[in-house]
Amino acid sequence: MSSDLIAAENLAQAIRQVAGRARSEEDLRVGVEHALGATLQTLGLTATPEYEKTTLSGSADAVYGHAVIEYKRPGRLAEKNFPAKLAGQIARYLTDLAHRAGGRAKQVEALEKMIGIGLDGEPILFLRYSASGRVRESPIPALTGTQATFLDFQSLTDFGSLAELPGGFHADQFVGEKPVLHKNTVVFVACDSEQEAHYLCAMLNSSITNFTAKSYSVGKSFGSPHLLKQVSIPHFNPDIHIHTRLAALLQQTHQLAAAGDEPGLAAVEAQVDEAAAKLGKGFGL
Repeated sequence: MSSDLIAAENLAQAIRQVAGRARSEEDLRVGVEHALGATLQTLGLTATPEYEKTTLSGSADAVYGHAVIEYKRPGRLAEKNFPAKLAGQIARYLTDLAHRAGGRAKQVEALEKMIGIGLDGEPILFLRYSASGRVRESPIPALTGTQATFLDFQSLTDFGSLAELPGGFHADQFVGEKPVLHKNTVVFVACDSEQEAHYLCAMLNSSITNFTAKSYSVGKSFGSPHLLKQVSIPHFNPDIHIHTRLAALLQQTHQLAAAGDEPGLAAVEAQVDEAAAKLGKGFGL
């Protein structure tokens, strides 16, 4: 047996022993962190964990570089529906941390390097991001008598823009097919066509609209419905060239973002800003 597998088996045994004594989440965290530190030392690895790492969605219990560990009191992962809830919590932490990597392409790259771990001392939940939907295998073979499966997730956030085109439906293995919703403030605006939705998103994501919005409101009210009363956007008219142009440009930004073409994306976003500025004249923008 390789030294890595021996270390992994010893760590697993140590976690079981800690879980057997633990009466709370804190008991488990302290014991596992001690065992993990000893394992890293045995393997000749150094790490400087960050505890209670602040993210937009809350505080992650422990962050080891690209790994996020979330501890729960013993027995929580056996509760009905709790694994899905914990997976969602960890996915939000991973996505929040990836925001710091830079542009959209770099954020996706950062997410694919990360791993989320949910731990209550008994089963262990592993979470990895997959932009392509590919199946990931465990980095080492599963220990005898155990089962290792990576739960993949796909980020449903828009990486921070004011508005995003509704994304249809997403098939989730826990709750089935559900409409995609942003994780923060959600405002539904009825549109008669996909083209109109693209136009609206182009206007909402333009620099002139964001400048107007930020000068009017800050904090949690930034995405609230009353903001739309302060930002006067003309009703979509498919017979007006600049309206259809904005819709077409917005579609291009989606394609360029998916391809990771940041220079091309920046160039098209500049065209969106220019067209939105021309349209905004005389409409309160």
